[in-house]
Amino acid sequence: EVGLRSTRVRTFYNSIVTVPNYTFTDTNVDNMGARRWRRYSTTLGLSYATTPEQMQAFVEGLRAIIRANPSMRTDFYIVEFKEFGPSTLDVMLYCFIDAPNWNDEMRVRHVLNLDIVRLAERLRVEFAFPTQTLHLDSGPGQRFQAPVPPEPDQLASTVNDFGPNGAAGQRTDRPLTSGFDNG
Repeated sequence: EVGLRSTRVRTFYNSIVTVPNYTFTDTNVDNMGARRWRRYSTTLGLSYATTPEQMQAFVEGLRAIIRANPSMRTDFYIVEFKEFGPSTLDVMLYCFIDAPNWNDEMRVRHVLNLDIVRLAERLRVEFAFPTQTLHLDSGPGQRFQAPVPPEPDQLASTVNDFGPNGAAGQRTDRPLTSGFDNG
């Protein structure tokens, strides 16, 4: 409600604030309630037991979920294996929800999150929680035996397999499915 000297604005908490009109001459007003797209950004932490194939399938599955949901913006989103966390393999999910209000946004998030949990369950991917590995001696006189590393020629062969002419690396131009990429 705009008056001669002041404007009354309803806040997110449903209270009314009276603002002198001269304040608006030096201030940008961002009406968050009038936006069409609502950003959803989260990091999904997967267990270090996740295989590269499971990770690729999970990322592609997240993209498929976004593409299939009519309330999602499908021309721009980001779903990628972002980084190695202290206890997790981190997948970045950055997308936009088409919702006229906060209540509708929460409903779409609910459906999206449930689909993510269902996808993880079907792929047998586990969400991680902070963990540590503790090595204990087996008993008096017995010590923990670390795994024996490969021989140098095996190490060199493995590195070459991941090189430009190798076949071991998963190139980005060879997804498991169509990739459900936005580009």
